[in-house]
Amino acid sequence: MDTIISIIGGGISGLFASLELSNAGFTNITVYEASDRLGGRIHSVPGLGNSGKRLDLGAHWIHGRGGNPVWRYVQEEKLKLSENASGDADGLYLLPGGIEIEDNILEKTEKVLDKIRDDLEELTSEDVGFKSVGEYYDEKFQEYLNENEIDSERVETMKVIFNWFRLWDMADSGTGDMKLQSVSSWSEYIDHSMEELDYEPNIENGYQVLVEHVYNKIKDKVTVKLNAKVNKIYWDQNPIQLEIRNSESNSLCLVASDEVIISVSLGILKKHHSTLFQPKLPANKIQAIEELGFGLMNKIFLYYDQPFWSKDNPGVQLMHKTKITGKSIINGGKYGERLELW
Repeated sequence: MDTIISIIGGGISGLFASLELSNAGFTNITVYEASDRLGGRIHSVPGLGNSGKRLDLGAHWIHGRGGNPVWRYVQEEKLKLSENASGDADGLYLLPGGIEIEDNILEKTEKVLDKIRDDLEELTSEDVGFKSVGEYYDEKFQEYLNENEIDSERVETMKVIFNWFRLWDMADSGTGDMKLQSVSSWSEYIDHSMEELDYEPNIENGYQVLVEHVYNKIKDKVTVKLNAKVNKIYWDQNPIQLEIRNSESNSLCLVASDEVIISVSLGILKKHHSTLFQPKLPANKIQAIEELGFGLMNKIFLYYDQPFWSKDNPGVQLMHKTKITGKSIINGGKYGERLELW
C-alpha cells in the first residue's frame, strides 16, 4: 500500500507501530527520531568494571507476562532471558544503623497493607469517599492501629514499614505523592499475570536487545531517520505537512504525509504541544495532556569488586523513622526538567 505514513518518535512504541504496519502491507513508512539513537526510554549502556554486561538506564524488566505484548514478542521471537531476574521488594529490611526489622512485625504489617491495597482494587472513589490513594492508605492504616491493641514501640515500627510501603508504591506508580494518585483510575491499571512466578524476567544483555531485534526486522522495509526533530505538524492540511529540522546539518524541510502517528513521551507533549501542533489541538486533547501526570524513578548504580550481600537474597530495603515526602525531582529546577523530558 502506498499510503505515506510518518511515525514521530523512535522509541519502542514507534518501532513496534512501524513493524505492525509493515507486516500489514504498508510500504511507505518513515520513523523520525529527534535524538541520535533509537529506543527512547530504553537505553542500555556498557556496564561498570570488566563485566562485559550492559546497564539499563531506562526500562529494565518485563513487567508481567500473560497478555503483555513485550512478553509475547520475546517468547515468539525466542529472545534470550537473563539468569538474573528482577525481584520486587526482596531481601533485608533495615532500619538506620543496619538494624533488621523483626520478621513477625514485618510480615504482620505487610499482610495488613496488602489487604488495604487489595481492597482498593475493587473500589472506586465513590465507594470509599476518597479521591486519592494516599488519603485512603492513611485512613485505613490508622483505622487498623486504632482498632487493635498494639504496644507503642511496635506501632512505631509498623509506621516505619507503612512509610516505606508508600514510597514503594510511589515508585511503582510513577508519582511523587500518592495523594496525586486517583482512586477512580487505580483499578483501571492492567497488571499482567506473573504466571505463578514471583520475579520479573530480564532480557539477556539489556533491554536494548529488544530495540535492536525490532529494528533488524524493519530496517529493509521502513525508513528510519535519526537527528530528525519534528518542529511542527500542520495537521489540518491534506496531506499533512511536517516541518523537520536535521540537528546535524541544521537544515529545515517540509514533508507531506497521509497519516501521522505520534509516539513521543508525555513529557515532550507537555512541553511542546502548543507549538508542535498547527493549529492547536482541540481543548479536550490539551486538557488530557496537561492533566495527565508522569512521575519518574531514578536509578543509582554502585560497583563493588566483591559482593557483601547474600547472592541468594540480594535485596536491601532501607527503612526510615522519619517520614519522607518523596518530593518529585521534576520540581528540581533545570535538572529535574531535563530528567522528566528524557
